[in-house]
Amino acid sequence: MHYLNTASSDCILGIGGAGRTVAYKLSKRISPKHCYILDVDDSQFEAGLSLNHLKIGNIDFPADASERIKMTISEQMVLECLFTTSTEIRHLLEKLPNYLFILAGLAGKTTSILLPYVLKQAKEKGKAALVITWSPLHFEGKLRKQRFSDTVNKIIYLADYLFIQNNQSIAAQNREKNLSRLYKKLDETIINQIENLKTDKHE
Repeated sequence: MHYLNTASSDCILGIGGAGRTVAYKLSKRISPKHCYILDVDDSQFEAGLSLNHLKIGNIDFPADASERIKMTISEQMVLECLFTTSTEIRHLLEKLPNYLFILAGLAGKTTSILLPYVLKQAKEKGKAALVITWSPLHFEGKLRKQRFSDTVNKIIYLADYLFIQNNQSIAAQNREKNLSRLYKKLDETIINQIENLKTDKHE
């Protein structure tokens, strides 16, 4: 794709918890001009994090809140957060480059609501959006798999380019039993996939 290099070099948007993790790791490798995180949680999840963060809504998580506590947020709460922050999102998109490189896991509540809105606003402002995402693992449950499928259907005509990594297939080949190491492996694989896409001579 002729503008893939431009998009990832100019502007990376990490949306939701998984999206911000991959955006952080990718930004360390390629040093984009702009890197923003859009999430309801603005805690510094890793030492040395130095990304621009637009907090969606005003939910305050304790500094020691576990991921389980954060997962109790409801879809209605995310909608309310989006409503209170929609103006800030539109203003952010207005000042960003014309090519947006978006990283997001589509099975989460935050991303399933936030990403379609961001893509719609980007399209209205004449921005090209390239979305890189990944499918949930089988053990994550039917609800997350259904949410992933529903979100793909919502964004497929809003994104200018959509790449989906099959995490279940990679996990089956990897056979890693430790979940922390497995997710790190999946993150590393998607970053390598992005670099392969950037250097693909056939695009």
